[in-house]
Amino acid sequence: MKTGLALSGGAMRGLAHIGVLKYLKEQNIKVDIIAGTSAGALIGAFYAAGKTPEEMEEIALNLHRRELLKYIYRSPFPRKGLINTAFIGSFLEKHLGPINFSDLKIPLLTVAVDIIHDELVYCDSGPLAPAVMSSCAIPGIFTPVEHQEKTLVDGGVLENVPVPALQKKKVRNIIAVDLSVYTPSAEKPENIFDIIFKTLYLMSRNLEEKHCQKARYYITPDLKKIGTWDLEKAEETINLGYTAAKKTWEEKKDTSIFKKAWRKKTP
Repeated sequence: MKTGLALSGGAMRGLAHIGVLKYLKEQNIKVDIIAGTSAGALIGAFYAAGKTPEEMEEIALNLHRRELLKYIYRSPFPRKGLINTAFIGSFLEKHLGPINFSDLKIPLLTVAVDIIHDELVYCDSGPLAPAVMSSCAIPGIFTPVEHQEKTLVDGGVLENVPVPALQKKKVRNIIAVDLSVYTPSAEKPENIFDIIFKTLYLMSRNLEEKHCQKARYYITPDLKKIGTWDLEKAEETINLGYTAAKKTWEEKKDTSIFKKAWRKKTP
């Protein structure tokens, strides 16, 4: 039975996915297919391309705000968003090269939204970079991406936790990682990024809860102390993902996928 991994969006909170992947690797759980939205698409792309969780962690811990701004400022000044989404493609190609979906070691689906026709778009073929860029293009912050003759924005607008994407592929064992489940802070948003992200969260929360109920395994890192763009807390964010995956393992280790993985590890 195939095991699918559904990775949600979450901006810099997306680094928690690396911690989840570290724990799944330790427990010998094989991932057969990945679906990713926004930050989940970016992390999923690295993993599907063959990067180990340890290699991904090293990249994350060595990524400083100054380097991130360097990628952003290299891009042409945008007119349809505050930041040109092209910097995500530059970052991806720096570490993975000009890669296509067909080059990946694990099948990957990225989730975006066609803003013209108001519909979900699942990308699983062609060049990888524009598909990931599309999935990460948070409306109002990042510019839309013209890809496959469509104008695409962040998949989190309609499907932040891409469980349905895996269901369409007939995947039954689904591990969903939802980074938007946290106790909202009573503090006022600090900037326009926080306002936009929180608005998207509120709009999609009820729908995402229904999606995640259909996953067999549901991992929800406790990220209430991690800011949406908190790059300085990368190590803490990764560790919180690891802790959440471990908790789910302890609760579910006697069932199907976890029991099977446990037997493989036990002499």
